[in-house]
Amino acid sequence: MREGKKFKKLLIGVAAAAMTMLCTLPVSAATKSFKPITVKAGRCIHLLNTNIQSNAITNYSYRIQPQSSGTRYDIVYAYGGEAEALKGARTDSGQIINNTYIKSSTSSNQGMIACLKVTSGSVKLSVKITSPNAKSKITAAYQSSSHSPLKNTRTIKKGQWIKMTRTGSNLSTLPLIVAAKKGANINRRLNTTSYENYSFKSKYVAFRRYTNKKGGKLYKRKYLTTNGRTKYHFMLIPQSSAGRSYTGVLTTKKGNVTYYYPSDYITVSGYAGNSK
Repeated sequence: MREGKKFKKLLIGVAAAAMTMLCTLPVSAATKSFKPITVKAGRCIHLLNTNIQSNAITNYSYRIQPQSSGTRYDIVYAYGGEAEALKGARTDSGQIINNTYIKSSTSSNQGMIACLKVTSGSVKLSVKITSPNAKSKITAAYQSSSHSPLKNTRTIKKGQWIKMTRTGSNLSTLPLIVAAKKGANINRRLNTTSYENYSFKSKYVAFRRYTNKKGGKLYKRKYLTTNGRTKYHFMLIPQSSAGRSYTGVLTTKKGNVTYYYPSDYITVSGYAGNSK
C-alpha cells in the first residue's frame, strides 16, 4: 500500500512523546504484500508456510488472475480447515482469505496453502500475509513438470468400481473431482443399509441418499467447472463415525467416470471390473 506523505518537520517534543508511546504499546499485526508471480502453462507451484510457529501468520490472502481467455488451471487449496479443489478453472479467483494449511500431520510445523498448476495460458499470482513478525514470509516453490495438484484415475466404466482412502495429513475429509458427461450415474455404497446416488444432468448433479431403500432429500449441485461436454463435480467426503476417511465403493451405473484426487494424501485402495 502507498503511504501518505511524511511530514518534513516535526517538533522535538511531539516526536519524543510519540516514541515513548510506541515503546509502551504492544506490537500489532501488519499486512505485507509480495511481488506478484507469473505462472505459465505447464508449471506447478506450491505456496508454503515453511515455519508456521516462527512466521506467526494470523491470516493470508491470495488471488489468481488468468492472463488470457484461454487460460486454465487446476488447484487444491486449504480453506476453513479442509481442502478444496478445482479442475480446469478459468476465472479470476478473487481474494481467497484463510488461516489454515494442508499438513502432513496435525503436529507438523510446515503447511501448504495451495498447489497450483497452469495447464494453458498463464496466471498472475498475488499474495498477502498478516503477521506481527516483520520477517515472516510465504515460500513459492516450483515443482517438477510431472507434478500436479490432481492425479486422475483410469476411466471407471459401467459396472466397474473404485475406492480411495486418506493416507495422512491433518485433514478429516477427502476432496475429489468427479468428471463425467451428461447421463452418467454413480452409486456410492456407505454400508450395508445406506448408499448415495449421483446423476449427471446438463447443468447440475442430482444427489440423494438412501437408507433401507428409502430415499432422502434430493439435492441439485451446479458444476464448478466444465470442459466441453465433460462436467466436473466437486465432492468433499467426510470421515465416518468410526474416524475412517474413505470414499466407500464408487460404482459406475451409467456412462464413464474419471476421478481426480490429491495423490499426496489420498490413495486408490481398490479397483474392479464388476459391480460391488
